[in-house]
Amino acid sequence: MRRSRLNSAPTQKDRTSDQGENLWARSQREAAQRRREQEAAARDRAEAQKKKESWSASATGLHSSLPTSSQPARSSSSASSWPQQPPSTARRSNQRSSSRATSSSGRSAQSTSPRSTQRARVSASDQPETASSRAATPRSAVDARPTYSQSPRARAESSRKAQRSSRAAEDVTSQTHFRQVISSVEPDHLSPTEIPFQAVADQSGVPIASVARGSSPHRSWSSHEVGGAQQARIPRAAVAVVLVIALAVVIGLVLKNTVFANAAEDSAADATTQQTLPVTSADSPNTNVSSGKDAAGAAASPVSITLSFAGDCTLGTDESFDQDTSFNAAFQSKDDPSWFFANVASIFAADDLTVANMEGTLTTQKQRADKTFAFKGDADFAQVLAKGNVDAASLANNHSKDYGDQSYQDTIQNVEAAGIPTFGFDRIAYLTVKDVKVALIGTYVLDQGTDVIPSMEQNIRAAQEEGAQIIAVYPHWGNELDETPDSTQVQVAHAAIDAGATVVVGSHPHVIQGLEKYQGRYIVYSLGNFCFGGNTNPTDPDCMIFQQTFQVTGTTVAQDDQITTIPCRVSSSTSINNYQPTPAKGSEKERIQAKIDQRTNAIGDSVSKARAEASSAQA
Repeated sequence: MRRSRLNSAPTQKDRTSDQGENLWARSQREAAQRRREQEAAARDRAEAQKKKESWSASATGLHSSLPTSSQPARSSSSASSWPQQPPSTARRSNQRSSSRATSSSGRSAQSTSPRSTQRARVSASDQPETASSRAATPRSAVDARPTYSQSPRARAESSRKAQRSSRAAEDVTSQTHFRQVISSVEPDHLSPTEIPFQAVADQSGVPIASVARGSSPHRSWSSHEVGGAQQARIPRAAVAVVLVIALAVVIGLVLKNTVFANAAEDSAADATTQQTLPVTSADSPNTNVSSGKDAAGAAASPVSITLSFAGDCTLGTDESFDQDTSFNAAFQSKDDPSWFFANVASIFAADDLTVANMEGTLTTQKQRADKTFAFKGDADFAQVLAKGNVDAASLANNHSKDYGDQSYQDTIQNVEAAGIPTFGFDRIAYLTVKDVKVALIGTYVLDQGTDVIPSMEQNIRAAQEEGAQIIAVYPHWGNELDETPDSTQVQVAHAAIDAGATVVVGSHPHVIQGLEKYQGRYIVYSLGNFCFGGNTNPTDPDCMIFQQTFQVTGTTVAQDDQITTIPCRVSSSTSINNYQPTPAKGSEKERIQAKIDQRTNAIGDSVSKARAEASSAQA
């Protein structure tokens, strides 16, 4: 509903006053008085206009001859018959004409009589034009422009007041008081001063009483045209925002799928190109297996590398053992090297690198070392490791020279002939997996104790200089059948981590010992036996596989807890050691895992004891 141009809205004070209705009536009477004064002034102007028009009879004749059926023709006539206006007045007249033409589009009737005659006829009436009078008047006798009884200056001031009232009308409380005042006016007894409100309401097709009672679909007296436009813009803006967000999500998903697809292709390529590692020379002090890329070519994006560690693998027997139940007899009877690791081969095939301790000799030497147990096997026994997906073997143990130094060299040659790199003592194996360089260091602690630390640290520094990103130290240490590590194990392990080792995994005690996390790196003190040909009925058949996944970015290896312990037994049989290590299941798995957890919790005492001994030694 538009505001009336004849009466401005009551002030805020009048709306909230208890005498608001009387104030409103008084304002109506004052408005009517102003209108009568303005109409008198209009009549005077009309008389003056008549006198001015008499000087141009030819112009009047031209006006009467012009057609009356089109708006442009009437406008041209009016421009010819009316005196020339000043520029400012002409501009205001043009602006009024444009706005009036827009507001009266529903009743675009055209007049054939001069403007002066029409103005005189309208001004002669005491009552302003109403909707009913307009309906009874022929279209040819009604000017298309509404007649204003206010001067241009007064109309401008009224328009500004209407705009201020429109803004003030947004206040819900103010609207409520204003509507209460108007609701007292019924359409059946509107006073002459209130008729203009009725006329404006009729132009919009809604009675003023309906607006006053709140039955109109419009919310308030403020311009609903403007409000509607704002409401229309808000949903469109919201829709635009939603569309932009949806487009961004779609683009992100496309990019994400592309990245994942490329990563999957890279992983598939890595899986297809991963082959058995090449044989290295037994004469070289270091075993170096590489794809040809050094540390400078390390991948800048994160790379995931999973390493698995298995315990003591004694592929042979002592000559004093019962040969019918020995490992050698089992190898001959099965006639299939893959049988021994058949239950764990899939685990080792799924990782990136599998490391085991090869404890014994594969040689034809006959001169046995003077010791309680000396283990020897055939060269073909190396196929047990190869068929079981073992990728590297440590020879740093107390049985790698059971038949002399030559047996040690024979073992290196026979194992590496099966495609498995070896390492230990002063020999470091370098393997490149997924463009990540891994160094494997085997440390023999039994004979030297903590005196081995300087040489171990030297090997770690050498690996760092070679650009190794992952440095795994595999020490052979501890006391047989001890369930907790001794102070020497702890000191050597901590020294390895302090020097730069990424992980430390030990063997020799033939039983499980716990795990320790030191300086963000993991230490496994003993994995126990694994494929153990040294005894058909070992004291403790329980063992485990330790796995850790490293996230490597460039030369940085993240310190995280992506570790797994897999409880196992050295045999698939519960009555005898048949040399086929098997992951435990059900209650057996729970029992072995509980043993691992219990011995891990006991590491604290060993660490405290080791620190106390180290402190006393320094003092």
